Amino acid sequence: MRDRNPAPAAGPFSKAALAQEDMLQLAAKKLRGKIVMETGEKVPGWLPVGGVKPLRLSGDQAAELVRTFPPKATLPAATALIYTTSGDIVPGELKSFDSAGLEFASSVTEVKRFPATSIQALQLGGTRPSGLSGFNSPEWRLLKGSEKDTDRTENSLTLEPGATIGNASALESNEISFSFSERNSFATLRLRLFSNGTDASPSTALLLANFGDSFYAGLETAEGQMNQRAEIPIFRGKPTAVRLVFSEKDVELFVNGAPTEKFPIDPAKRAGAGLILEVGSLWGNTPRKVQIENFASAASFGARTLADVPAETRRQALTVPRFRRENLPRHMLLAMNGDLLRGEIQALTSTHFAFRAGLEELRIPRDRVKAAIWLKKPEPGAPKPAAAESPLQKTLQRKLREQIHYTDANLTTLLSVIRQQAPQLKITAPKDPDFNSEMPFGDQSIGQALEQIAGLFNLRMRVVEPDTVILEQGVSTNADLVTRAYWLKEAAFPAEGSPKEILAAKGAAFAKEASASWDPAGRQLIVINAPGNFLALEEVLTRDFGGSLGSPTHWFQLTSGARLGMAVERFAADAVTGSHSLYGRCEIP
Repeated sequence: MRDRNPAPAAGPFSKAALAQEDMLQLAAKKLRGKIVMETGEKVPGWLPVGGVKPLRLSGDQAAELVRTFPPKATLPAATALIYTTSGDIVPGELKSFDSAGLEFASSVTEVKRFPATSIQALQLGGTRPSGLSGFNSPEWRLLKGSEKDTDRTENSLTLEPGATIGNASALESNEISFSFSERNSFATLRLRLFSNGTDASPSTALLLANFGDSFYAGLETAEGQMNQRAEIPIFRGKPTAVRLVFSEKDVELFVNGAPTEKFPIDPAKRAGAGLILEVGSLWGNTPRKVQIENFASAASFGARTLADVPAETRRQALTVPRFRRENLPRHMLLAMNGDLLRGEIQALTSTHFAFRAGLEELRIPRDRVKAAIWLKKPEPGAPKPAAAESPLQKTLQRKLREQIHYTDANLTTLLSVIRQQAPQLKITAPKDPDFNSEMPFGDQSIGQALEQIAGLFNLRMRVVEPDTVILEQGVSTNADLVTRAYWLKEAAFPAEGSPKEILAAKGAAFAKEASASWDPAGRQLIVINAPGNFLALEEVLTRDFGGSLGSPTHWFQLTSGARLGMAVERFAADAVTGSHSLYGRCEIP
């Protein structure tokens, strides 16, 4: 007799045991083992599972090493983080402020003075979330419906149809877990994953449904329709344990402890760390109330949580009245509750911000401020605001007029649906491949449906004004490109002009999808290019741009939420030491 809810295998090489090991990722391969820090060299070591002697990582291939900490490990959080224009996030303690910059005591960097030109933002207060348990936290907000449509306790949540709740930072986590109550009968829960705060668009919608003795899960493609459906037998009248484990590209579903399915996450629909819960329906069934229990979210080390700012508040705060165009606000304060205030920081003490907003002089308690953001004037040559939407863009954003579900259709058949509803589009595509696919049409826009069709048949979609959509073979070559940064000795690039075009004119070679960006404050050039093109690029930098001071050899993501690139000199048991062109000597515990 087959166990319908098998327990995961135990032992030193079981999934549970391997999940407690560190991880080495090389391209698409993930290996488990232990990071060995005390090599005394410029690279760390790696001890594979079952290995006896650590291996030395060569450094010739880009690799990511991820440390695994015990579930209840307590590590110190930074009291403040500085976000710099070069992409680093430096941990420390804010000492003083003036118009020229910040005095910042950091145990990681030698430099303690950060000029205003190199600062993007300052985050204050606890920088690492502590995780979630239950639904009584004030971070959960009722987004739709009324309080009578919900019943929230420390351990359970009941949602009536039409009620929606959300949490802006619930997915600052590697996983969440909860139980689908045994009282659910033909009930469907929609989870909107990785929303921008509590704004549902864009996000990835995952449907979970309890239909008696079967549990269904899948990504929602249209209202009440699933793609890549999983069906799991369960015991009627018993709660169903659900666990979702998140990685960069997918979410893995575990049901009653057993791995069930992996669902891909579209990067374009990964807008933030928000989670929204609402009643859904599946295959036309009447929406029924949903009950879940024992919700838990363990915060990831290195997560950085800010207050949720509603979309309309952001829009108003970033709109500058015409009469202020010549006197732009210099700073914006983000409050703990998500309010925004723009103006200029005059001074800062251990207890207050002295802040001028318009003609008002304000004293704002420091403990009410979550972050301060430096507002920059647009750079000369910066992209202009987008023009009004073209007729082609409006067509692609239009919703489909009817619902159709194909279970086994070829490319030509699926595209015929789009051609019928948008005859003005000129759609070109390769000949039908030798396989068919399932495709639901319904609540998507025309553009979303075309993107889904392209994904089903491994095609790339291009939009060409004024009226053409091209589906073609071949995927993006970004996977073949690598990123390198150079700290240049001189301010090499003018304010106007593209660094990529300037370098190409001097003889540097670039792949089709390569890019180059320049940070003048940090004198840092970041290039994404094919590996074989960097030698010629470095020759151009030496010959025509004054040469470089070197490059960061490693990037470090700290448990406090800080992030730092540096040229490593030595990995040791107590610290990693190295240098940075702006921060001087660096030492990471």
